[in-house]
Amino acid sequence: VPAVVPEALAAGLPVVATTCSVSMGDLLGQGRFGLLVPVRDAAALAAAMDRITSLPFDSAAARAQARRFTVEIAAQSYVVEMQRLAHG
Repeated sequence: VPAVVPEALAAGLPVVATTCSVSMGDLLGQGRFGLLVPVRDAAALAAAMDRITSLPFDSAAARAQARRFTVEIAAQSYVVEMQRLAHG
């Protein structure tokens, strides 16, 4: 998971990113907090960068989204999953 995405959301900023990670859609709230473009599509990336500031954006909701990806929450999720796997 690219750390810069939750960092930008924590700062209340929208994100333009490529589909370089399977988690990117979830990080961006399926488009609620930014735009996703295909990898290696420079034209789509440029167009998204031009459009991003004209789209509706809720910075408070973006900050709440970023809190889902803190180290504390992620670590607890890993512990729960490992325990489930160990006992499952």
